[in-house]
Formats: sequence, C-alpha cells, structure tokens
Amino acid sequence: MEKVESDVQGNGPQLAHWQVWRQCCALGRMPDGERGVLIEFMGNRFLTVVRRMNRPEVLQRMPPPRDRAHAFEIWCALHERREGKRYKDWLLTRGDRQLGAVESGVSLLMRKVVREWVAVEFHRHPQLSLEAPLGDPDFNLKSLLPAPARHELPSETRDWQHNNLSGIVSGMTRLQRICVSARAQGRVLSDPRVCATANAGKTKLHKAYREWIQQLGESIRSAFPDLTEEESLHFTLETLHKVEKAIFFDFSAEKPLSIGCKEP
Repeated sequence: MEKVESDVQGNGPQLAHWQVWRQCCALGRMPDGERGVLIEFMGNRFLTVVRRMNRPEVLQRMPPPRDRAHAFEIWCALHERREGKRYKDWLLTRGDRQLGAVESGVSLLMRKVVREWVAVEFHRHPQLSLEAPLGDPDFNLKSLLPAPARHELPSETRDWQHNNLSGIVSGMTRLQRICVSARAQGRVLSDPRVCATANAGKTKLHKAYREWIQQLGESIRSAFPDLTEEESLHFTLETLHKVEKAIFFDFSAEKPLSIGCKEP
C-alpha cells in the first residue's frame, strides 16, 4: 500500500493529524510531516506520565520519542474498549470530536501504556528478610531453611524421639492428624478432599498445621536447651517426618484420609 498524502497545515498537532493517523492505520505509513508531529506529541505525553511516577531509574532509561509513540500505537492496536470499539476509533469519536477531546483521550490512555511498559521493563523483585515475621512473630523464612547436614545430634535426642513418638502422635487432635497425614501423602492442605475430610477450610488447616509444628519445636527446645538453632530445627524436621510416617503407616489400610483419628 502507498502512503496516504495529506495537506495538513501548521506546526502543532491538529485534528487532521489524528484523522490521517486513523486513515493510515500506522505512524509508519503517514507522511513524514504529520508523523513527526504526532511522534513528538505522543513522546511528550509519555514523558509527562513517567515524570509523575517519581521513578528516577525509569527517567534515566527513557526510550526515544519514536519508541514511546510506537508503544502507544501498539497498545491501541492490541486493546479494545469493553463495548468492542477500537481505541483509534474511540479517540476520534469521543466527546465533541474536536482536538481537545482527542488529546485528553490520548493522555488517559497514555497512563495505561506507561504503567504496562514500566511493569515489563522495570519489574521489581520484592525483597524480604529471612528474619521478617510471617504472620506469627516466631515464624519466618529462616525457620524453613534446612540445617547443615554436618550437625551431629547428641545420642540422647534419639532416645527422646524413640520414647516420645507415640505420645506425640496420641496427643494430636483429629485436625492435626489429618494435616500431617495429608502432607505425608504429598497432598496440599488446600486439596478439596483434605478440606472435606477435616470439615474445615484451608486457612484453618494451615493454621492448625503451623501451630502444631511450632508446638513440636518448643517441646524439643525445652527438652534440649543446649542445641543450636540449626540443630533444633534439624531435629524438629526429623521428628516431624517420623510422625508423618507413623500416622501414614498406622492407617495405610484405611480409606485415604479417613485415618481413624479420634478427638483425644
């Protein structure tokens, strides 16, 4: 297709510039003069929106006006109004259909264009401290890290684990047993079958599971106050795995998740 010729007069953006843009379908097919005026206008509106965001790192990496205008044009081509109208048509038919209505429409759309462009080009990865509390003051990401394998636990921890394992299991509530059994079977606590068996929602299940692990950890720290934090965590996880196996194998012949739990 040949480029559309135009007799638009004047240096600033006029309504005729936008009409030519709509007729040509793309900036690249417009006459040089009209194209330059619209690229400058779109580029300046793009820059204005970025400045209002107060993001110095974005300003330092601003693309040239041609690329800013191209980003706006691409956005308009890829999106439609809810009623199905294309944005180019919407711009030229909104309000009183005069230049002011078109330019204010461009400004409205440019906010969306810039937000999406910044989200893609300057994606921020959230940072969280390992020691930052997650809901519970004593629960954080660091507590989930595995302890170094080189820690050799004292022999008395094995005796404690052997002597207390059945008591730990028998002292668990039905909800706690369902949670531990589900995890031993590799199921997430949001699994509808788990929630149905427990007659509880996933939030309640996650809370019950977390609180039980914390109670187990507190029991171990109380029994072995000389263990380091890493050793205590390692022993807690090891005991948890043994409890999972005990519950899973004790009731493996039962219907899945109908693990024969009774309230203590």
